[in-house]
Amino acid sequence: MPQNQVVNHSSNLKAHLSCSGCGKVHYCGKEHQRQHWPQHRQQCQPFKLVSSAVAGSYLVSTRQLEAGQVLMEDTPLVVGPMAESAGVCLGCHELIPESDEVLHCPGCHWPICSLKCATSPNHFPDCSVLARDTNHISAPNNLEPTRRYEYILILRCLLLRDRAPSAWKEVMSMSHHSKQRMVTQEEKLDLIQIFLNKVLKLDYSKDLINQVVGAVATNALEIRTAGHNSIRALYPKVRLLNHSCLPNVHLSSATNGRMQVRAAVKVGAGKVLSISYT
Repeated sequence: MPQNQVVNHSSNLKAHLSCSGCGKVHYCGKEHQRQHWPQHRQQCQPFKLVSSAVAGSYLVSTRQLEAGQVLMEDTPLVVGPMAESAGVCLGCHELIPESDEVLHCPGCHWPICSLKCATSPNHFPDCSVLARDTNHISAPNNLEPTRRYEYILILRCLLLRDRAPSAWKEVMSMSHHSKQRMVTQEEKLDLIQIFLNKVLKLDYSKDLINQVVGAVATNALEIRTAGHNSIRALYPKVRLLNHSCLPNVHLSSATNGRMQVRAAVKVGAGKVLSISYT
């Protein structure tokens, strides 16, 4: 629904009444507001997006919120392993049990926990790309902790450009602090670029890689799998919640990564919605 939509069934009347919940829809009177409520109810959010040059984009409550009230649900744009991880399956994201022999994906040679996970929706899009590493330079050979898993979420974000343009647009709109990173982490960026462009034979500019690395570093949230393994996910809406040592919002995620956002305490109208990043 467009912002500031006017719902007015009488062309000669001004829409002077605004929805008290979201303030985005306007009516000529109470009767038309009541008629439109069944349609608007699912779209009426108790918060709005605010932007400033200093604080960036963040969410502010548009009405009083009760403790425990569900504010929104959010689905991850992309998920992947933590930057450093012991052997983790790229299909289900669970830690791979220790065994005498590591099972490798028949397509790309990265460790997996079962052949079923080789064709998982999580892994399928990147498997053929990782398979370009025909010498298995990047794929871990054992289950020891390694930072090679850091590349996976970055790769999955970059692949959104062609396979999911709307999700890619969301990633590109995220804060990334790339200028600082280009100065302080140039060697790390060089290694990622070598992995992507030399090993996997892709063609991404260093500036684009830097922006995606920054978007992940700045916005990715740690969530848990069904087996309680820590992984990372990027969310289009949850990322807009500010940080506070005294947060007024609580996050809870399902094992499929879907995030539910609730008011942790009673929140007045016009308050910045915040979580604790730690």
